[in-house]
Amino acid sequence: MNFLPDNDILTLLSGATLAVKLVMLFLGCMSLWSWTIIFFKFFSIGTARKRVISGYDAFMAAGDLSKGIKQLGDKSDSPLARVSSLAVKEFRQLEKADVNRERRRLLVKDTLRRVLKQGISKEMRVLTRNLPFLATCANAAPFIGLFGTV
Repeated sequence: MNFLPDNDILTLLSGATLAVKLVMLFLGCMSLWSWTIIFFKFFSIGTARKRVISGYDAFMAAGDLSKGIKQLGDKSDSPLARVSSLAVKEFRQLEKADVNRERRRLLVKDTLRRVLKQGISKEMRVLTRNLPFLATCANAAPFIGLFGTV
């Protein structure tokens, strides 16, 4: 016995109610937007990873800190270069601080740690943008689909 209708998908869609068509359209749009985000993230995170690795290699190959910073400055499109430029800018500001040597050392250590954490957090926010949308789609799509079948 054949329980499946002999109709093709277009016939089934044309016979569907307005609610079912709207749900399918909404799910299709969610899917299309999700795949767009996934591909964009795949390429942007891969590119950022390559840039960080090349920047790190250039920094480590440099003979000293100033040459390493200069090498990173040449790669301004790298997340590593942006984070390190924040740290260098803050370090130069701290050099001008009017405090004794021991206090300056502690101040530099704590401030640079804070600046580096903030810079890394900022770069991670850029790289993880739109991920909450993907999580929402993954959690909501089955229930929306079930609504369309009821």
